[in-house]
Amino acid sequence: MALADALSVGVLECRGGRIQAANVAFARLMAAQEDALQGLGLDAYVADCGSGIPDWLAGEQPPGCSPERVVECVLRALDGSVRQVALRPLGDARWEVVDLTLLHSLGEEVKRANQGLLAARRKLEELHERLEGEIREREELLRVVSHELRTPITVIAGFSRLLLSEQAGPLNDDQRHFLRQTRESCDRLDHFVESLLLTGQVLGADAGLSLREASLEVLLEGIAAFLKPLVDERCQHLEVRVAADADQAWFDPQRIEQVLINLVGNALKYSPDGGQILVRAETRRAAAQRYVEVSVEDEGPGVPDADRLRIFAPYVRGESAPDGGLGLGLAICRRIVEAHEGVIQVSESAAGGARFSFTLPLRKAA
Repeated sequence: MALADALSVGVLECRGGRIQAANVAFARLMAAQEDALQGLGLDAYVADCGSGIPDWLAGEQPPGCSPERVVECVLRALDGSVRQVALRPLGDARWEVVDLTLLHSLGEEVKRANQGLLAARRKLEELHERLEGEIREREELLRVVSHELRTPITVIAGFSRLLLSEQAGPLNDDQRHFLRQTRESCDRLDHFVESLLLTGQVLGADAGLSLREASLEVLLEGIAAFLKPLVDERCQHLEVRVAADADQAWFDPQRIEQVLINLVGNALKYSPDGGQILVRAETRRAAAQRYVEVSVEDEGPGVPDADRLRIFAPYVRGESAPDGGLGLGLAICRRIVEAHEGVIQVSESAAGGARFSFTLPLRKAA
């Protein structure tokens, strides 16, 4: 047994059902010293756990007993503790004893973990089904609302055109200007309603887009003029800066106008009276690719870190968002930008407010 003492598994020699010799590892399993095990009858310490009992409980080990015949049983130590062990015949009345207690314990842990995972998976599937149902209901609501909005939009736009034709009487310059703004607003709102119907669709690289090379400066200046009444109303300042090499880019002007009106409109809404909103277009480089980054910075409360990823999901609104919105504006912006193969994100502005930025290709892809 001297060599067996170096092994991490138990080894014992048993004749007539009694221990003749045992190594240190087996003595440790029995919670005893090796000398205390000499002559100990094992029949009182070994119990069947479903696969039978070792042959030595009935006498000497039978001749030709196969080493593959492993017997799992329960071993009760001298201190009363119980362990699950596997016994394998080594020949010449010697047996290898492997402690399976930890293995069985791990097996039970794995079983419980699998059960927990199955329960969590079922819960996740239930939540996924519920979410899909809510999305379908909201999309149906959007379709109904969009349909109901189009009638009054058409009426307002029609009366605006009638008044602008001066068939109902002459107009002064201010009246004509206000009516043109009303008509343009109706056109924008009608286009927005169309966009609502696309929120449930994932746009491809060119789906629903009319891509061409266009001027960002012209687009941004037009948006600034369109939003000027809102800027003046709160004594805010809207500044547009377009780098010379960032003016021309490859995009759908109508769609990107929608993105910018949403982002600049949010900046005006969240910035304090007298605050400044800065809109910039600059070129950036990533690896060998050059692209345009358009950013909108405000002096509002900013977007908390916890909201910066989820805020672009449909129907999600930030904690500081005022009541009344559906949480669709930024989701629409993200889908339009991603349809241009760009990326939209939010960070903190230099003034501590929010900085929304998105990328556009400089030119048509090869």
